[in-house]
Amino acid sequence: MSKLGDRIKELRLERNLSLRELADLCGTSKSAINMYEKGERRPKYETLEAIADAFNVDTDYLLGKSDIRNRVANELGFDSLEEAFKAGCFISAGIRPIKRKKFPMLGNVACGEPIWADEERGTFVDGAADIDADFCLIAKGNSMITARIFDGDILFVKKQEMVHDGEIAVVLVDNEATVKRVYYDKDSNVITLMPENPTCKPMRFEGPKLDEIAILGRVIAGQFQIR
Repeated sequence: MSKLGDRIKELRLERNLSLRELADLCGTSKSAINMYEKGERRPKYETLEAIADAFNVDTDYLLGKSDIRNRVANELGFDSLEEAFKAGCFISAGIRPIKRKKFPMLGNVACGEPIWADEERGTFVDGAADIDADFCLIAKGNSMITARIFDGDILFVKKQEMVHDGEIAVVLVDNEATVKRVYYDKDSNVITLMPENPTCKPMRFEGPKLDEIAILGRVIAGQFQIR
């Protein structure tokens, strides 16, 4: 096992994290973390930084180039940033850490199935760790402009197969992911996908047509462009 693999595993076990939990924190896969620990694969620089951030250690420590876990903490006389924070070194200066994590970007849709980003292909979006989302996508077109969602905005989405009446969701329609408000007419067994633009027409599905759509998730946050 490589020095890098040894240290990733050591830190993971110290934090009592599973392979899956560490993978989620770093925006990668469980199998990738397993291969890093076994020395079968070396992470890309962005992933290496994400692992270092997850443990609040320097990348040099992960790579075995230094035995100092965190230079900032070491200069303050502590073994870790956690100890420094507990001692009030940063709070007294009004500085608090902002936790971040990576969200996979929804890729193309093929044969009715979305293609998610992974470590080898695709893109990840950096966002606040308190955003309870599972993936992102880039808004296309102008059908949701009165909801202040414009072409090119990044939307954070929580995976779920149903949303409440009137919520904005990502819906799979004819191998295309579209963002619309979802309305249910349970008496008539009709689902209407409503745009937020008076120039765009609603999309109505009933009977057998209902099998042509699938809700991928609810839009819960956005990273909007400056306009």
